[in-house]
This record gives sequence, C-alpha cells and structure tokens, in this order.
Amino acid sequence: MLDALFKLSQQQTTLRREALAGATTFLAMAYIIFVNPEILSAAGMDRDAVFVATCIAAGIGSLIMGLYANYPIALAPGMGLNAYFAFTVVLTLGHSWQVALGAVFISGFLFLIISILPIRSWLIGAIPKSQKMAISAGIGLLLGIVALESAGVVVGHKATLVTVGDLTKPETLLACRRLGHPPGAGRDPDRHPGGNRARHRPRPDDARGRLRAATQPDPNLPCARHTGCPGTGPSDHRLHLSAARPVRHHGVVDRRLSARG
Repeated sequence: MLDALFKLSQQQTTLRREALAGATTFLAMAYIIFVNPEILSAAGMDRDAVFVATCIAAGIGSLIMGLYANYPIALAPGMGLNAYFAFTVVLTLGHSWQVALGAVFISGFLFLIISILPIRSWLIGAIPKSQKMAISAGIGLLLGIVALESAGVVVGHKATLVTVGDLTKPETLLACRRLGHPPGAGRDPDRHPGGNRARHRPRPDDARGRLRAATQPDPNLPCARHTGCPGTGPSDHRLHLSAARPVRHHGVVDRRLSARG
C-alpha cells in the first residue's frame, strides 16, 4: 500500500531508506521546536503557546507536502523571518505582536497567490545562485549569534555592538565546553568504529592507501629475500608497481611514489 501511495519502486527507493531519511530530517530540524519559541517570546508571545503552534504548523505542513504533493521536503517556521518578526517589527519598530501576526497573515495570502501563478518560478529564477547560498549562510550566522547570546557567551555593547559575556556563569561555561568539545570528539576510535580513525581511514584508491596496502606484511606468504624466514611476505622488501601509479592532483601528475626493489 505504501509503495503504491508514494511510488517507492518508481523512485528507486525503499521504505527503510525513506524512514531513515525522515528520521534524519526530523533530527536536523528539531531545534526549531525550541528556538522558535525562544525568539518569539522576546516579542511578548507566550512561550508554551508558540511551542505548541510550532509543532502543529510543522506537522500539518509536512503531512500535506508528503501525502498530497508526494515531495520529500519537510516544512517548518522560517528561522530568519521569526527573528525579523521579533527583533525588528516588534522590538525596533514598536508594533505589537498582534499587528505583526496580521501582517504575517496578509503576506502568507499573497505568497499563496504567487505560488499558484508562475510568478514564483520567475522570482526564484531571477535570484543568483551565489545570493541563495549567501542567504542560507546568513541565516546560519544569525542563529549562531542568537544561540551565543542566549547562552551568555556574547552580550550587547554600545561601542562594539557585541562583546564577550560573563564566562564565570555555570550555563555559559557549559555552553563553552560544548563548543570546544563537540559530541563524539573524545571517543576512542578502537571502541567506536564510527570515530575519528574510521573517518580518516585512507581509501583504497588513495596514493597513501595503495602504498600502505603494498607494504603491509602478509603472514601467509614466505619471505622473498630470506629462505625459511617465517611469513613476513614479499611486501616487506619491495613495493608493488601497482601502488606506484601516478596520482593526478588538480591537473598535476605526482610521481613521488616510486618502486624500488
């Protein structure tokens, strides 16, 4: 039934892959559940009400996108516009959050009309790719400064706009510790296969990987230089020519690997 509804076979995917992708998408955007109420509460809105509204809006939007449009995109409140709503429209321009929500409703209605008409495609096509990437990076920087300000790492300053906060507070120290020691950084690579050693393991097609594979002792082969030598393998004494193939890096051939008997 699910295959016929979502056309999984036609899209060359499986239910397990889509479920894993959905869980990954949820974990990637779950921070919105906590950040959105934090930002909008600065405008005077009830934090708990915003929390519930954020969950409902994201759930309904994502269900419509998946069940009706059959498109693998999750929807949630925009993290750039909520900061503009709270800090610019309400706190800077002095409008109440009720008036600002009315403007949001009107803008949503206009965006609905634009989405139905081909105007939306024209607008998206007119924006350069560099500007689209810059917008994403700018939103990320905005969320970063909001998180640092909420943790007390940075505070406002009249001369420099931003300065270092009180680093002696427990919550600030905890935030600094998490910044300096991200999850998984101190794991033992031998105990955790997904640790740093596994991530930086040389690939077979890499020059160093081929060199290491060619010079690694093989206990199952007799020694090529000394008769009766217990299983060190010929790779102890000479390098296979297959491991010394030239490697091209950005158009330049690297022939530093050479085979010597």
